[in-house]
Amino acid sequence: MIALYVFIIGICLIIVSLLEVLFPLRAFHMWTRYISSKLFFAHGILLITGGFPLVIYKGGLSIIIFIVGVIVILTGPFIIIYPEKIRQMFISMGQELDQKGIRKLVYFDASVRFIVGMMFTISYLI
Repeated sequence: MIALYVFIIGICLIIVSLLEVLFPLRAFHMWTRYISSKLFFAHGILLITGGFPLVIYKGGLSIIIFIVGVIVILTGPFIIIYPEKIRQMFISMGQELDQKGIRKLVYFDASVRFIVGMMFTISYLI
């Protein structure tokens, strides 16, 4: 069951990364709107609960998935405690970076997301 969870998360990460590559400016603005929401702290709760299955996963590439799970779980409390700092960071990045800089940032995020998604998918398949 956890293997299927890892596979589904992997596919979702791949899809989101491809959408970010196709529409980088729109993706940045979507994330900015999402982070500006009052309920953004709930994202931290989702990261914590979504990361626990990754920590207990036993299968192919389980060490890498464990590390990703720990990073995801430890990111959650930061978002819960400091949502305003993250909002300010996105606002300042939007003001300081030009479109080329924003694209580079989104491409970097998409590449990391794609690599992690591929590792999750490959882990399910092996």
